[in-house]
Amino acid sequence: RSYTPQTTIADVNTANTVVFTFLEGIHRVVQTDGSLNGPCSASGGFDTGVQTVAAGSNGPNFTFDVDNNTATYYFADIGASDAYSPCYLGAVL
Repeated sequence: RSYTPQTTIADVNTANTVVFTFLEGIHRVVQTDGSLNGPCSASGGFDTGVQTVAAGSNGPNFTFDVDNNTATYYFADIGASDAYSPCYLGAVL
């Protein structure tokens, strides 16, 4: 699992919108605590909730507006255990 495209929004003069589109499977994207020191720790901010998408279909879109020009990180939060969750395997944006 990964984020596509893998990119950094670095234009501090323009508001940006991040759109998460889920493909088949079970997904959840959560905003981190605000640093990459603890990338798998939720902040209590943006959270898509658990989304189950049927095989062969596309799931819902979730939009997050970035307009405060501060670093914002997200992680994938679904897995059988912490050791095998996408976040601990590197799914951090």
